[in-house]
Amino acid sequence: MVRVGVIGAGYLGKFHIEKLINIPDCKLVAVSDINPFALEGYKNKNFFITTNYKDLIGMVDAVSIVVPTIYHYEIAEFFIKKGIHIFLEKPATTTSIECEKLLDLKPENLIVQVGHIERFNPVYLNIKKHVKSPKYMSFVRKSPFTNRGIDVDVVFDLMIHDIDLALSFFPEDNSSKDFFTFGEKIVTNKNDYISAKFYINNVSIHMECSRVSSEKERKITIIENGNIFEGNLVNFTYFHRNFKEEVKMSVETKVDALKDELEAFINCIIKGEKPPVTLVDGLKALKCAENILKASER
Repeated sequence: MVRVGVIGAGYLGKFHIEKLINIPDCKLVAVSDINPFALEGYKNKNFFITTNYKDLIGMVDAVSIVVPTIYHYEIAEFFIKKGIHIFLEKPATTTSIECEKLLDLKPENLIVQVGHIERFNPVYLNIKKHVKSPKYMSFVRKSPFTNRGIDVDVVFDLMIHDIDLALSFFPEDNSSKDFFTFGEKIVTNKNDYISAKFYINNVSIHMECSRVSSEKERKITIIENGNIFEGNLVNFTYFHRNFKEEVKMSVETKVDALKDELEAFINCIIKGEKPPVTLVDGLKALKCAENILKASER
């Protein structure tokens, strides 16, 4: 039985708590949040609550870190040094330098999984299963404005999901280059809209991302040798066209990607296996995101 603690009981943290309670071979033993009001609803639950995450040492085997990105490095560093397995929400850290420092600290047998939840989206999984040598890739991700995630640029808040997905199609050589980017600060003092074009392994990648749109939109298009794969990551459907016929493929709509990725994390701890999204993956996504942001400032 893996004893788990959750660091951060805010909007996303409460979902982590809910899922972990119902995962086999996992026991939620503690929840920590710097804000005591966030812990009010958990006072009568069967786990320890505290405003200091350091109190969890001695009672947990693993932690799920669900706090604003600016605190990821400090908290992850603490638990890595204590030999505690970590589920670290995306983006892994605020900078690639911080992420590299965590990698240097992390023992080989310590599990650190980064929460790129779209890796567990069934549309992505189905497309990934069929695509072998993409020639062109397009990603669109738009959401209405909220007050969540605005501590970082939209590249790190939303686009990083698609950056990670794009990189995952090139496991051997996924170095990104030749960035052309346009960004716009609309509501916050950071980019709220961004359009980017770059190359991974000489494959053209186009991404458009906004957190000030009227509705949610998440789409992926991949062209490969006369085949077009178009996926909707929101309603879990996709099309496959080969210029001769069109096949509509629907995917199971009862999806719980957060539970799936947390279950994968627990199973990796139990079996001593490599997590599906490693800290190295998180680092590669961060480096690409930094290059996109840097290009938007030119």
